[in-house]
Amino acid sequence: MVADAQGGESVPLADALSVRVENEKLIRSAAYATLKYRLILINRTNGPLSNVAVGIDLVSAHAGAPMEQQIATVGTALEKRHDIARISPRQNVTLEGQVQLPLAQAHVIRQGRYPLLVPLMRVRVDGPGEEALLKTFVVGQGIPGGGRVQPFRLDEGPRSYAPIAQRELARVDLTLSAR
Repeated sequence: MVADAQGGESVPLADALSVRVENEKLIRSAAYATLKYRLILINRTNGPLSNVAVGIDLVSAHAGAPMEQQIATVGTALEKRHDIARISPRQNVTLEGQVQLPLAQAHVIRQGRYPLLVPLMRVRVDGPGEEALLKTFVVGQGIPGGGRVQPFRLDEGPRSYAPIAQRELARVDLTLSAR
């Protein structure tokens, strides 16, 4: 929980902070898929948010892998990429960077004779409270804000893909799938 300065009420981090992702491009070499990203954190409260840490990684989707290995969960440890000392009330912070997925660790999805890569960008934001804000985005070829995204073909040579789009995956209740 995060305290709101005016009302003194505590609100969950997911209500206090909005996360927006803009992916610039994906570069695929013979060994890696590298995603260049811009992450915008927006403080929606009337009080400052302090000691915010952001972890990000890139994994690949696959129907045969357990959902817990594909989406960001409370137990998911992500490499810390950004530390923000303070986000002022009703202000935003823009973070830029890149994240890599070794292709040797990627799950390949076959569609007919074509090998495909479906990257998942996992984001974990930890704030001053105990809880974390967790998001998972499917990344693919497409127009940002255009809805559907297309996977990357791995049978084509190394190249750079732009524009890149992403779509947030709906939250999954893992307790229900564990039954």
